[in-house]
Amino acid sequence: MDGRVVQYNMLLNKIILTACFLVFLSGCSESSSQVKPTYKSADLYKNKTCLELNNELSYLEIEVQKMATLVDGSQRDHEAKLAIGWLIWPSYAFIDNNESEAHKLSLLRGEYDAISRLLKSRQCLTKE
Repeated sequence: MDGRVVQYNMLLNKIILTACFLVFLSGCSESSSQVKPTYKSADLYKNKTCLELNNELSYLEIEVQKMATLVDGSQRDHEAKLAIGWLIWPSYAFIDNNESEAHKLSLLRGEYDAISRLLKSRQCLTKE
């Protein structure tokens, strides 16, 4: 009877360890809505005219949208790999997250915020 109890405890420990590992990995990827902007100083753009700032803002809107789509796509891929990874669970060591894409998105959002602050402080008209 002791042999069965020991095997059962070992199996239970493996299941708990695997579950904890999966919970840990699931937090490694974030959606675009969770990415916060990195602060950028508006001084970088102080020599630009309102027209140049509006053009830069328009360009950044497109780039932010592209990067947000990429971050969300990377997150979906990451979650799919985690979902099927239990079949070959050593593959979890090779699943990457979307940290670099999220960082780029954070920087772009920071630039966008800096230009928006400058436009507002100068009372430039924007295309809202």
